[in-house]
Amino acid sequence: MFLNTLCLGLKKVRVIIVKKRMSGSGVAPENARARHIPECVKDIIRKHIKMFPAYVSHYSRAHTQNVYQNPDLSIAKMFRLYQDYCKEQSVLPRNEALYRKSFVEEFNLSFKKPKNDTCGKCDRYELVLKFSKDVEKENKIHLELAKLSYEEKRKDKLLIKANCNCITMSFDLQKCLSTPLLMSGAAFYE
Repeated sequence: MFLNTLCLGLKKVRVIIVKKRMSGSGVAPENARARHIPECVKDIIRKHIKMFPAYVSHYSRAHTQNVYQNPDLSIAKMFRLYQDYCKEQSVLPRNEALYRKSFVEEFNLSFKKPKNDTCGKCDRYELVLKFSKDVEKENKIHLELAKLSYEEKRKDKLLIKANCNCITMSFDLQKCLSTPLLMSGAAFYE
């Protein structure tokens, strides 16, 4: 009769009793699902996600805004590293669901290996430019040379279409070597 009067199920009453006993006081704790997550907690999660190097595909940069993480990573691995990071910082780590939500909703990241490799110089300039503007001129020159080479390639393609007796060849000699597989958490932050 009591359960029907309050429109409660037996399971709900049991959960409330268990939570009341666990709290030590005579009152069950507030529902944690509706609680606001402080911005400082979200900032720690954002900071941790930003610690992982992200790469833009060099050759398809004009066609997409996708940014890639190391394909050996996953959100679950990053969360385990986040827990270690929180221990080092003496901060209470939050749950994986909050970490995952922040990763998915706030960052345009993918773990899929990009179909096109990245240019080592562009990657280096991008990292250095985050901390200093010393290489800004060199970066612009490098990008201009890349643009000129693409223009020459486009002209060669047009030449072949216009003249069947012509042969052109194009080679990509800037193959990037992939980083060895590193499972150490500290290696991801270096």
